[in-house]
Amino acid sequence: MKVPVIDITRFIKDDLTQQVLELKKKDIKLKLVNILIGETPEQLAYVKMKQKLAREFGIEMEFIHMKEPPAFLQFANLLKDKSQDPLVHGVVMEQPLPSSLQSDTIYNFIPLTKELEGRRKKTEFLPPVGMA
Repeated sequence: MKVPVIDITRFIKDDLTQQVLELKKKDIKLKLVNILIGETPEQLAYVKMKQKLAREFGIEMEFIHMKEPPAFLQFANLLKDKSQDPLVHGVVMEQPLPSSLQSDTIYNFIPLTKELEGRRKKTEFLPPVGMA
């Protein structure tokens, strides 16, 4: 018996497209904030992939690129400010963060509903590795 092949990528894209369309019908335009500290070619390539997908789905993406690590408090305030903006629906921090910003509490500056990477306890989101 031949087992049917399921194109998981197509399934996820179709599902996401439908969800975005449903939100647009409610006059909700999704906006994500993507933060990158540093400029390794791998990180920049990953951000470009995310930007391409966001455009494909009609999701606005604000890209904040910091070439040098900011002070912890400055970064925490940036996370708070962006995540408290009612027009922002999610905040993503590219990994790895510089050692001066890595802490178990850095994600606490983003509300559970906007921390899309699933790094906080009690989150409704699955971490990307867990989804794989």
